[in-house]
Amino acid sequence: MIRIARSELERGVDEAGDLVFYTSYEAANLLEVSTVTISSWRKAGFLRALPWGRGFVYTMPAITEAARIKGYEITKKGG
Repeated sequence: MIRIARSELERGVDEAGDLVFYTSYEAANLLEVSTVTISSWRKAGFLRALPWGRGFVYTMPAITEAARIKGYEITKKGG
């Protein structure tokens, strides 16, 4: 089962062990940056993304890695 992330998630998997994905808006909210920044990081290769419909989704490990590379801290829980 694949679900879009909501606030109860911290580490990229939910209680059942299912992989969780974050939307661009949710990733931007976690890092306190704009969705334009998220898109720029994805295009530059700093943020690994998976195609999902007409957009992209991100895993918590990918978000954490991009934050580390860019010198940001994740200050919120997802959603």
